[in-house]
Amino acid sequence: MTKSELIAAVREWLSAQQIALESDDEGNFTGSMSGRHGLWQLRLICEDQPLLLHVICHHPLRLPENRLAAAGQLLHLLNSRLRLGAYNIGSDNEPIFRVTLAINTPEDIALPFAIAHSTFDAALLPLARFLASDASADTAAAWFGNKEPQTNADHSIKLRIPDRGNRPEMN
Repeated sequence: MTKSELIAAVREWLSAQQIALESDDEGNFTGSMSGRHGLWQLRLICEDQPLLLHVICHHPLRLPENRLAAAGQLLHLLNSRLRLGAYNIGSDNEPIFRVTLAINTPEDIALPFAIAHSTFDAALLPLARFLASDASADTAAAWFGNKEPQTNADHSIKLRIPDRGNRPEMN
């Protein structure tokens, strides 16, 4: 598979999934995506030598300067529970999730996309609540609980988050 074949396969896959993203001839796709917990920006980058698909999700939530250290600890906690991909803080202080996988066949396109979509969506609401509160990183970490994430058959990662009754106050 060549880069141009990858770009064509990504376009075809997006069309079949009814996902409308803008694209250029270099293999850059951008647009908005929604999940259960909100709307965010999505970027796909096709790369050759080796043939890779980068899936990058970010939400325009801006982390305040005085909360960057605590947010970094929270993202570190999330990263420690992931098998693929990683959260980080973007240049505009927004939370970003990125996963990159090698693509050998057109069927491989769905996996990095599914991982990014489900993983970013699972953490979007807790990240927003963390940003809206003035809790410490320890309180936010307790909110996530100390359990390992569940991975289901469709490769989505779901964090086990305690119900409201077991959650520490975050105000």
